[in-house]
Amino acid sequence: MEIAIMVLVVMTVTGLIFGLVLGYANKRFAIESNPLIDLVEEELPKGQCGGCGFAGCRAYAEAVVLDKDVAPNLCVPGKAAVADKVAELTGKKAEAVEPRVAHVMCKGDSKKANRKYEE
Repeated sequence: MEIAIMVLVVMTVTGLIFGLVLGYANKRFAIESNPLIDLVEEELPKGQCGGCGFAGCRAYAEAVVLDKDVAPNLCVPGKAAVADKVAELTGKKAEAVEPRVAHVMCKGDSKKANRKYEE
């Protein structure tokens, strides 16, 4: 019984020490981010599609806020509504957004593709 209590005490103290160390490290080494990046990211649809040419919505939000050459209308799924909101937040001018739709160009219809099973 004494061994079980001693194990519980040691594990509790160890957990508290590690918790305090991790809490201190979190506060000590925290990196401040630009709050405008978070606001722009909140307006994006968060599809992580890469249609804008960046590796996700966070990367696009960072680029559009920090780089004056990145246009606010690159989010394809967001269309004009998101482009206007991002332009308003960043102080940039949003150009007109042309709707884009994916087209399958392989011509793989039922006349060209071989059937491998019966319906």
